[in-house]
Amino acid sequence: MWHTRIRLRKSIRIEDEKLIQKPRGYAFRKAIQDKHGLAFFFIGMSTNLNLDTSLLTQKVFDVENFANITLFMYFGVLVSVVFLYLFLIDPRFYQLIVSLWLLVLSRVFHLILAIFASGKTGRNLFLVFYTVNGFLRGVISLTSNHVISQYFLNKSYLHLIDGGVMFSILVSLLQLACDEVIGSDTMKNARKSLIVAQILYLSITVIGCIWITVVYSIHSVEDPESPKIYGIEKTQVAINKFKYSRFYLSKLMVVILASVIRVSFHPVLIPFTMDIKHMYKLLGSIMFTVFEFVGRLMSFQVDEYIDPNKKSPNIDHDTFLVLLDVPKYLLFVMQLSACGVALYSTWKQRLGISKNPVIICLLALSSGFIVGFTSNCAFEGAQSSLEYYSHLKGRRNPRVRGEDSNPPGNIITADVAMDTSNANDILTLFNYVSYVAGSIISYVAYKIIKAHKESPWFIIKSRGDSLDVHAVNSLAQKLKLA
Repeated sequence: MWHTRIRLRKSIRIEDEKLIQKPRGYAFRKAIQDKHGLAFFFIGMSTNLNLDTSLLTQKVFDVENFANITLFMYFGVLVSVVFLYLFLIDPRFYQLIVSLWLLVLSRVFHLILAIFASGKTGRNLFLVFYTVNGFLRGVISLTSNHVISQYFLNKSYLHLIDGGVMFSILVSLLQLACDEVIGSDTMKNARKSLIVAQILYLSITVIGCIWITVVYSIHSVEDPESPKIYGIEKTQVAINKFKYSRFYLSKLMVVILASVIRVSFHPVLIPFTMDIKHMYKLLGSIMFTVFEFVGRLMSFQVDEYIDPNKKSPNIDHDTFLVLLDVPKYLLFVMQLSACGVALYSTWKQRLGISKNPVIICLLALSSGFIVGFTSNCAFEGAQSSLEYYSHLKGRRNPRVRGEDSNPPGNIITADVAMDTSNANDILTLFNYVSYVAGSIISYVAYKIIKAHKESPWFIIKSRGDSLDVHAVNSLAQKLKLA
């Protein structure tokens, strides 16, 4: 008998009823999910890396915007931790609790720096604690995957992702409110706004930490812990997870492309390098985040369950799954083209796109929606892909008598498909690796564009007959006339 299990909305089916009834099976996990699933939404909020505050730290510390180097250091350390957990360290519930309380401590130090630090020393200390946060987020991400696979439904994994996006919206709106009430025209006012943002960070982190600690105290001893895995056995488990990834390869590529596009273009290149006012740059960045969250919410309306009976007999299973993602790839092509035109406009000072705040905000809006929608669909669809192959295993093709519908090399069993960490760990790893790659692309592109905009040709071309004092001084310095 086939039973339908809701993964968000019926995205996973379980064939064996015994899998539901055994300890830490579906019924056990759903009961905890219904009561405490939103704890991971707060954990996702607490681990968020919000780069909109980089505009404040730039003014408070009186340094060049260091969003790119923050991204690189943060996700570089994070990826290293994820690799360690995949191949060497066995994740446990208590590790999640410890890392979250350490994150609370790190947030306290961030608040202290926002109050007292200044200059390059303040910037460097901020970077150090951002790196610490990257380390802790790596631990939190992999241990959360383990905890979710044991105690929660996979819906909590999307809560973990969506919480970070929601918190970006809250911080950005708070920053706008502070800009109106406090102002950010002076270093003193910018520092006040930064302090308020850090207080919000700390408060959300404390809430998420306390909530999941309560869950740990209630449920961690209900069943004996699974045996610990070390050495070669742990490495073999990691290798198997990579082997499983070929069965949801198209979804993995969607996650990689969405992450690279997200970090490569936003927020550093678009809107921060565009020729619009500071207020519109902040507005564009906020609109990107808001509509990324809207896109993620809209993805909940898409049922990613894959029905094997809908596959045409003329195509193989891999091609069938790729065809399902063709619309997502077309969205990426359209958005890459639009972003490329905007960068061409600011480089050549043509078309007027880079100087039009409405177009730039619309571009940020559409990019956010596409990235959020496609990414969430892919994260959900990866698990559905594993379920698709698990259903094929051992089944006969109803269309052709005697033909086995199970493709050669299919290693996906019901147990493999049910363990959500098999897909989530690999998706998490490549998601963060893509962030590192995107931050490198963004950093190199930003440096090239900045050097180009400081060239004499660009100053003359962009200002024309209306050179102000600043432009004249910059031009004289470049031409070594002053």
